Amino acid sequence: FFNEKWGVGFDLTLAEQGACCMPNSDDVAIDYHYTYLNIPLLGHFQFNLRDNQVLRFSAGMQVGLFLLGQMEYTAPSIFEEGYITGSEWMPAESFHPVDFGVSLGAQWFFWEDFSIDVRYTLGITQTHNGISSTLGDYYHISVPDNRNSVFQIGTTWTF
Repeated sequence: FFNEKWGVGFDLTLAEQGACCMPNSDDVAIDYHYTYLNIPLLGHFQFNLRDNQVLRFSAGMQVGLFLLGQMEYTAPSIFEEGYITGSEWMPAESFHPVDFGVSLGAQWFFWEDFSIDVRYTLGITQTHNGISSTLGDYYHISVPDNRNSVFQIGTTWTF
């Protein structure tokens, strides 16, 4: 902190992000799991409440480095009754290596060393340029362009 009210800081977070897609017209459901190393750089404004409590507001940008991508699926079996399930690793070259976002958040220190943190990061870059795949050699799926927007809640304990 530069003074009692203003400061800057950054985090280093290993984040599991992704999406769950509802079953389509072929009754195929897909979950996407992306792993990123996120580094938010935030400016902080804080003020003191009563009883040594502090309320801090944060704003800034986040840079995410892509590490892994995986797809899990459930689809009707065409050979027998029931469903098939599986997962595939998604090739890293299908993804943009860097993901940018804009973050806003608040943190409430209700004890000197313990706080609750709420933050929303709006993704501003596409994670990939569309991905196509064939599941079980029978179902062709296409993933549209998307962005990582994340709402997170956390706690901090300083010791």
